[in-house]
Amino acid sequence: MRTWIIIFCALFATCWGYAQEREIKMPEAPRQSRYTEFSLREKGYWWATDLSIGQSITFHEKDLLTAGFTFVNGYRFNDYLRIGVGIGVQYHAINSDEIRNTDIRWTMPMFFNVRGNFMSQEVREIVPCWSADVGFVVGDGVMFTPSFGFRFGERRSAFLLNLGYSFRTIKAKHGFSEKRNYVLLKIGYEF
Repeated sequence: MRTWIIIFCALFATCWGYAQEREIKMPEAPRQSRYTEFSLREKGYWWATDLSIGQSITFHEKDLLTAGFTFVNGYRFNDYLRIGVGIGVQYHAINSDEIRNTDIRWTMPMFFNVRGNFMSQEVREIVPCWSADVGFVVGDGVMFTPSFGFRFGERRSAFLLNLGYSFRTIKAKHGFSEKRNYVLLKIGYEF
């Protein structure tokens, strides 16, 4: 028993002595002094992606049904103005063979985009927004697409729901360009 008491006292003395000599190190300041929270920046690079579905509006003729996907990137000046360049793909689902002068149902729009909010999104989660695309569609012709809708989310991260009009020229079966008007529903995300 005496042996156990001596071993216990030796262990206790060793632990107590070690605890007295221990040096406590405080954490250092982070070395990432140049880090910036991107979601708080008002200016800078931005991108958006949209899924759209639309139908041409014609009287006494067959309509075209289209679905598309676009990607836009550019520069954000503030909540009210962003400019960018976009590219996408578009599929002409119904009546494409009967109206357009090609058997290829896929086209590729390339365009300039200008968009913004009608009011600041600094303290609001839902704000009305606008957008306009001007460019051309490879395989068809020119396009102009204004749209209006809502942004749901934060200033630099939001879902988009827009209703728009699109004016396009297409290469028709009878050999020359034909003007088409579309109504579009766009669902997207902007970062």
